[in-house]
Amino acid sequence: MYKLNLVFLILSLLFTSCNKGLISAYTSYVTIENLASYYVGSPDPFLEDPPFEQRLNVSWAIPDDIIFSPHAEILLTIRMRSRKEITKKISLKKHVGSYVFRLSRSDYFETGGILTYKMQLINGGCVVEEWKHQLWEELILFDQTI
Repeated sequence: MYKLNLVFLILSLLFTSCNKGLISAYTSYVTIENLASYYVGSPDPFLEDPPFEQRLNVSWAIPDDIIFSPHAEILLTIRMRSRKEITKKISLKKHVGSYVFRLSRSDYFETGGILTYKMQLINGGCVVEEWKHQLWEELILFDQTI
């Protein structure tokens, strides 16, 4: 009886899976440490003016059982540390893919970099899934016309 319960437990763990979201994102940086020449000391003009870039890496994997219209898109809202917001629409041509939003050195220092972001997977005019960074909160705007 014990062996049968153990086999049942193992089989149930094998056939269950973690449900990962349809969309996900993370930020990363490109700095001097990304250059191989930084570590080995080989001559490289990039060492004189090293690259600096902040990236927001967005990926999606939409299973076949979800109806995928040709107008499916991800609405990406990025809030900078300066409170400036950037909105991008990413058209989805395939069920699986990725998109990289790049923030150059000058834009990074002008805006303070990416603070938080929110993504909405929109299919057929309806929000299928929403993904928010841990710090995302809707802004409360006040009318200044008094």
